[in-house]
Amino acid sequence: MSEHFDTRLKSNETLFTNETALDYEYLPPIIKYRENQQHHIATCIQPLLQKKTGRNLVILGAPGIGKTAAIRAILRELENETQDVSCIYLNCWKKDSSFKLVCDICEQLGYTWTHNKRLDQLTKIVAQLINKKAAVLVFDEIDKLEDNGLLYSLLEDVYRKTIILITNDQAFLANLDQRVRSRLTPEILEFKPYKLEEVHGILNQRIEYALAKNILSEELLTIISKTTHEAADIRTGLYLLRETTLNAEASGSKKIIQHHIDLALTKLRDFKAKAVAMLDEEERTILTLLSENSGALTKDVFVLYQHQGGKRSYRTFQRKIKDLIEGKYITFQEIYHGEKGRMRKLDYFSDD
Repeated sequence: MSEHFDTRLKSNETLFTNETALDYEYLPPIIKYRENQQHHIATCIQPLLQKKTGRNLVILGAPGIGKTAAIRAILRELENETQDVSCIYLNCWKKDSSFKLVCDICEQLGYTWTHNKRLDQLTKIVAQLINKKAAVLVFDEIDKLEDNGLLYSLLEDVYRKTIILITNDQAFLANLDQRVRSRLTPEILEFKPYKLEEVHGILNQRIEYALAKNILSEELLTIISKTTHEAADIRTGLYLLRETTLNAEASGSKKIIQHHIDLALTKLRDFKAKAVAMLDEEERTILTLLSENSGALTKDVFVLYQHQGGKRSYRTFQRKIKDLIEGKYITFQEIYHGEKGRMRKLDYFSDD
């Protein structure tokens, strides 16, 4: 066979060994560069193994820098260590009310008789079930939770627990209900953004799990790593790795070349569009309004939102705006608006 055809994939060949390893939700055996943070988390949980109550924790940090992965790895390790501690992970973006969360906890604890029961009834049942052992309760994206009723009850009624709250909102704790904050008395653990060499190491680790050997040069991996570091979000790098490899496969190549990366980079806007699809309905509505009214003041956008049938309060609307800014869907400028003083002008983010 000629050298030319030796370099091309056959119809039954693939460059992936485990494509799932490029999913953001995939949990590697080792979480690189978060060993210190994981040790801190473990020390908060450790008293539970000694029949004592644990220490509560608030974890701060931007999206896409390993907070959830570090927690999930610790829970995995704890579940392998003992059956005496229930490990309960809750995502408050997916389930943003106390009732939805308590139903989720019931499901994780194997309690199925939730139909026609009120929040207070289910909360009491959950406390009774957890108090048979001990528990680590993780509330991811806690700033998305609409009310603190369940959190307050767990702090009051569960005896041996570690409650871990994860957020990218630096002001979350200061804005937390005083009754909850006084009972929580948490330690604070901040996750800093990855350094460039750490981004490179994480992406290289995923390549080892996901791709065939020697298909991506060190030079090209450096390009992807730099782009990911600039985005400050590992999800960007994972997306680029998958798209680049798919581009190579589509061209029949056994190696990834610069052209395949260039094509993937042009699709980053598509990646952002997919991220938009993951926003909740309210956030998508607000984003659409801003795409049509870029440069409007926050209060003016809120009026438009109400005219569109939006039911959220102005306070909740402001929180949605904050989430969209942090997600880099929109940008803002502080301006002085006459006697009204300082106001915020919102701009739809476009990378044209």
